[in-house]
Amino acid sequence: MTLRIRNLSAQGLGGDRVQGMTEGETLILTLRGIGETRGRVAWVAGSHSGFAFDHAIDPTLIRTPPANSAAADRFVPSVTDSYRRLGLKPRQ
Repeated sequence: MTLRIRNLSAQGLGGDRVQGMTEGETLILTLRGIGETRGRVAWVAGSHSGFAFDHAIDPTLIRTPPANSAAADRFVPSVTDSYRRLGLKPRQ
């Protein structure tokens, strides 16, 4: 199943509810940049749910897109040779 993550921290995540998910259920999630992470469904409310990890993770690993993805370009500003620092003379 695929879960859309709405918010993320080192201790857990909140996202869209997947049909059949119940509070207290133990799950293993596969997270990009981290791999398999075990935890439990902490809460379910309408179309949303929360998941508490058994062990803290580093959320920056998930937020960083893979280097070969199209999304990677959105996270790295491009710098061109014509870049000039405002108020200073151009580099020689």
